[in-house]
Amino acid sequence: MNRRRFLLRTIGLLSVPACRAWALPVASAWPRLRLIDAHTGATFDGAYRDANGPIPRVMDELCAFLRDRHSGRMTSIDVGVIDFLVNVMVATGQTSAVVLSAFRTQETNAMLARTTFGVAENSQHLYGRALDVRFGARLADAVAVARAMRRGGVGWYPRSGFIHFDTGPVRNWDLDDRP
Repeated sequence: MNRRRFLLRTIGLLSVPACRAWALPVASAWPRLRLIDAHTGATFDGAYRDANGPIPRVMDELCAFLRDRHSGRMTSIDVGVIDFLVNVMVATGQTSAVVLSAFRTQETNAMLARTTFGVAENSQHLYGRALDVRFGARLADAVAVARAMRRGGVGWYPRSGFIHFDTGPVRNWDLDDRP
């Protein structure tokens, strides 16, 4: 009997007899995340959570993968936006997502606001809480599922073929690429 078991039994917190148990592998409740960077072709493919929560080493890899592609700067990516994306992917049968935009610096956001229609001045991208992604053929279904989850902002850009997810306030918008 080990010391901890002895002490717990002595003070009455452990009343069951000591026994040996073998754990069987448990399937993860979180599927593998497969992301493709639309601009570089780089990929991320792996589990980002385990039974204890987000895996710090993997979250660091995701922060690097989802960095500002113009400056190379990184921030801590909100695990909530990753969870939101994964939940939508699972619900719609998506096996991977193409990332168009994730974290943005103030400078990148300002540059995009000058050249691209629909870029918010105080975008959730600035805080590592937003992703713009493309899926396969079920993009409209993914928008409906994401909006039903009511977990943050969901923007639908049908002419450009992507969805914006964020963990800011719950809100929805549709925007085509014409001013």
